Amino acid sequence: MNLKKTIIAFIVVSTMIICNINTASADIFYYDVFDHWAADYIYWATNELKIFNGYEDYTFRPDENISRAEFIKILCRTAEIQGLLQIDAEYEKIEQNVDDENNQEYQSNEKELNKVQTFGYSDINGEEWWYRYVVKVGEYINNAKDNYKFQDVLPGRNFAPNKDITREEAAVLSSYFSSPSISNVNKKITDIDEDYKYYNEIRKLVDNGIITGYEDNTFRPKQNITRAESATIIKRLYFDMEYLKGKYLQHIQFINDYEKEKLTLFGNYDYNNLSENDQKYIKAKNTIEYKSFAEYIFPEDKHFYDSEPLKTLRQLKESGYHNIVGINYYLINYGELTQEEKDNLYKELINEYIKRDDISDYESTKIFKESLNYNIEQEKIFEGLEKWYEMTQDDKVKEDIKFIRYKLYIKTNQLDKLLQIVEQEIEQEKIIEQEEKVIKTNEKEVNKQGEEQKVEELNTKQEDNTSNNVDDEKDKENNIIEEEIEQSNSESKDSAQEETNEAHDLNKDANKESTESQVDSEEKQLENKKEDSLSELDVLDIRIKNILNRAYIMKYMKKFDKAEIILREGWDEIKENPLYASVKDVYDKQFIGSIKEVLINKKNFIVEFGKAINTSSDTNNEKNNSN
Repeated sequence: MNLKKTIIAFIVVSTMIICNINTASADIFYYDVFDHWAADYIYWATNELKIFNGYEDYTFRPDENISRAEFIKILCRTAEIQGLLQIDAEYEKIEQNVDDENNQEYQSNEKELNKVQTFGYSDINGEEWWYRYVVKVGEYINNAKDNYKFQDVLPGRNFAPNKDITREEAAVLSSYFSSPSISNVNKKITDIDEDYKYYNEIRKLVDNGIITGYEDNTFRPKQNITRAESATIIKRLYFDMEYLKGKYLQHIQFINDYEKEKLTLFGNYDYNNLSENDQKYIKAKNTIEYKSFAEYIFPEDKHFYDSEPLKTLRQLKESGYHNIVGINYYLINYGELTQEEKDNLYKELINEYIKRDDISDYESTKIFKESLNYNIEQEKIFEGLEKWYEMTQDDKVKEDIKFIRYKLYIKTNQLDKLLQIVEQEIEQEKIIEQEEKVIKTNEKEVNKQGEEQKVEELNTKQEDNTSNNVDDEKDKENNIIEEEIEQSNSESKDSAQEETNEAHDLNKDANKESTESQVDSEEKQLENKKEDSLSELDVLDIRIKNILNRAYIMKYMKKFDKAEIILREGWDEIKENPLYASVKDVYDKQFIGSIKEVLINKKNFIVEFGKAINTSSDTNNEKNNSN
């Protein structure tokens, strides 16, 4: 069996080697990885991340150990690719031993060697191929202000770069590049308890799914880590590093995105009844729009465009053209104006906006999203937002108006007022939620009573059926009598038959119309269902944006515990939604990333706060000593 696998592996890898010869960018394959448990991780680290090269004999040697220097290099390269670390360009040249300008051997200068960081190790001189990787990882860990320094993880007088790194050492170093865990995985590691020195570091990796231990639930910390295990950790760590970038709660999020909308007229225009000034305005607007994505206007098309659109807009403004909102918007965004000039134009724009009722939602969005860029009375902007809120019929737009208000409160530093508004919203939602629970409970009780009534009716019906069976014979006798009567009155019956047939036909037509009406009704119900489904998606999106924006506000105000509670409770709420399952991965990543970001910010704040206290204490001590 092993021979068969070896032959298959030889054929596969030989084919891939030929492909590698023909294609410079072809994937690398190894003889000894075929059917290995970590094959996917190894090939990903080799071909996707490109941090492994294997050996010259086309082997990877997955079950061999990896040295300290080698592991730190792949850890550093992974963090660099994710943007957490950056290798200096000068030291890239040292590693490659090539100078870009003359393609000659690169010599490090004395200035570079004077910057050698040894971490107290006696076997580092700054000229080693692994030196910069060790420095970058070591400095990153030491700057983390956690329980341990780089030297604590790899203790001793010497760094010993060629020494095999243990699973414990590799895991602890990796833990500094892993995001905070937000839940405890129900997995016990039997050879590590809470008294273990690096319990928290190992537990974090377990909770984040980066290490899983062996099948017997052991971790074996003192055992050397293999190359295959290293590739596995690195792949999982790479994706976990995404959460360290802090891209989930960076700003207030909006429901609608009009960024890609084409430029607009800011008002309603009847193209069948345009004045001369209307035509000039539209032509100037179209020219600005065209030039925003194309620099050149072909000669044969010049008559469609305005050679000096901004000048035309200024002339229209001076002549008293009515659309001040549109003119000012384009002068602000495309004219070369001072900040003061922009502020004045925007103030005039808002005053005109309040007087009008023909500005669309996406035009209003463009206007008010930019309100944070100008120094005008905030009361005037709030007045404009109130006017917009009254005009719109779109619930999603109303939510966006609320979010713009959030941003204005933040910009004007009215944080206490904003906090009060958000807390009132949360409290109101809790009241509504409680009322809905009461309604649902009452509905269940009514339904239960209805079911009991149905059972009672069925029992009554059964009793009636039993009673009817007794009267069967009487019914037969009555039927015979009826037949005799019908026979004796056959002539009158025949004459009445025609009337009956006519009535039947009318009845048939009525039934047909009823059936068609029922079909139409069912089709409408189906259509409404589809609309309701879309509506439910919109409602869910609005709900998620509300949760995230409130969490962002709490994070911004350094109320990290409140932000975490909002996110965790919100996540639990979203999980109960029927639509959650269809986009589970997207929602989970959003909430996990947001919670982790809050925890990271909280930790950084505590560290900085501690620094500030220590600095203040040192300053006071110096003053006391001088006195």
